[in-house]
Amino acid sequence: TEQLQSLIYFLFVEPGEDAVLTCQAPSGAAVTVVKWTTDGHPADEYLLLYRNSRSYDNHQPEAYRGRVVLKNPAVARDGDFSVVLKNVSMEDTGTYRCLVLMSTKNNVAEHLVVIRLRTAMPSGTSEIKRLFLFSSDCRKAFVGGFFTFLSTFSILENNLIHKISQEEKETFVRQVLTQRLFTSHD
Repeated sequence: TEQLQSLIYFLFVEPGEDAVLTCQAPSGAAVTVVKWTTDGHPADEYLLLYRNSRSYDNHQPEAYRGRVVLKNPAVARDGDFSVVLKNVSMEDTGTYRCLVLMSTKNNVAEHLVVIRLRTAMPSGTSEIKRLFLFSSDCRKAFVGGFFTFLSTFSILENNLIHKISQEEKETFVRQVLTQRLFTSHD
């Protein structure tokens, strides 16, 4: 298997809203399988499974039945495997993973997206919803720990990505560590 590429997002959503869980395969990838999973469920239960150019929801955990759909099924073939989690509740707080398996010239490659969903805004944040984006090599990230991600820390706000100040980074990290939004290993 080729080296695992990864993205890690922090997403804050109000209860009752729909959450868009983003997963974009690398451009031009020959995607064979996409698996959306979440913590606390058996390995054979998927929020969504995409294989043979179609999505399957018959292996969904009971709590997610009828609540998880591809954001735009028409563009899934172009690598956008984002899903919508409808009517988010406090019970939906947790870690969501999108694993994309791709065929390559010599091997199979993996692309992993990890989303930490929290269904309430942490204290001290603005009213603007923010999506915290970390981009790193997943193996290094899980071995190196949380602070591995800080070099590529950005905020996606109103569909624009911009770098944030060191003070904002430190404030967010304190909030994360205080509220235990991030654990050292999944």
